[in-house]
Amino acid sequence: MRSVVAALRRSAPLRHRLCCGEVDAARLLDEPELLLTEQQRAQQATLRKESLERCLNTSLGQLGLYVLGIDCDGSSCSIACERRHLESREQMRGKWPKLQANHLVICAGPERSGSTWLYNAVRLLHLKAQVPCDSYWMTRLSHAKLEERLRAQPLAVVLVKTHEWSADYAELVPMAKHIFLTHRDLRGVVASYRRVQWELAIPDAYVSEHMEWRRNCSLDISYEEIMRSPLVPLKLIAEQLKLSFTQEQLREVQSDLIQLKRSHCGNAVCQVTKLWPDHRSAETERLQGKGCAANNAELNELKDEAYAQVLNTRFKEYQMLYGYLND
Repeated sequence: MRSVVAALRRSAPLRHRLCCGEVDAARLLDEPELLLTEQQRAQQATLRKESLERCLNTSLGQLGLYVLGIDCDGSSCSIACERRHLESREQMRGKWPKLQANHLVICAGPERSGSTWLYNAVRLLHLKAQVPCDSYWMTRLSHAKLEERLRAQPLAVVLVKTHEWSADYAELVPMAKHIFLTHRDLRGVVASYRRVQWELAIPDAYVSEHMEWRRNCSLDISYEEIMRSPLVPLKLIAEQLKLSFTQEQLREVQSDLIQLKRSHCGNAVCQVTKLWPDHRSAETERLQGKGCAANNAELNELKDEAYAQVLNTRFKEYQMLYGYLND
């Protein structure tokens, strides 16, 4: 829903078509292509054409098999692609021990809260342990989509990154063995939104949906701890996953996370890492280097004192819950 609102705000022609009844509002949710401008459609068509070879490489490579309905073939790959994309190291799993049973892991942190770090941490921990893991983005979860991925052969842990909550998810969450979450001071979320020009403010759904996920999660990690002491949440995640590592191995995974790069150029999300262009600012990378020395004001600076007060008032329960209100 937030993506629809953002698209309507950007596109006057789309607003006009909606007001004139030329496009049905319900279709905007089911057909995200309608949210794009003509220029964006042309750019996406070019990117899809160029991504065919790249996607086939990340889906097949040395894995040596293609699973219909699971792997991306590049022909319909988009920024919201929900198919499997594996990096070259993950394609070497044919030499790893076979899984006898698999399970589902959901990473449901909200936007700009460290959720992509969380997703890649889970992915790279499985890679380090040589446990097959298929990772996906899903805009909206469904029983059918999750079951399809859990049934795929050879068996692999199914890792799903998502953001929003829906009322019918109460019936889906028991399918997951683990639900991991991230949270962040809302002042920092807004500052990050504005930097990447996604949003100007926090919609109520951002907090209400987060709280729904929180009621069902097994681990809730703060963005601030990821920035200050990343080995601590990394170890917690590994323990939840029942994966054993030495401290040196955890440092190696953290090194991979710090050096994480998008696998291709262009104005599109990387299908392996889920990193967007300009996903991490130079300031974020600088603060990561400071480690424990980075304070909350530095990590979540919002140069809009008036709106910071609005956040602390409107979302007081959230800010107090996580200890942000008096910072």
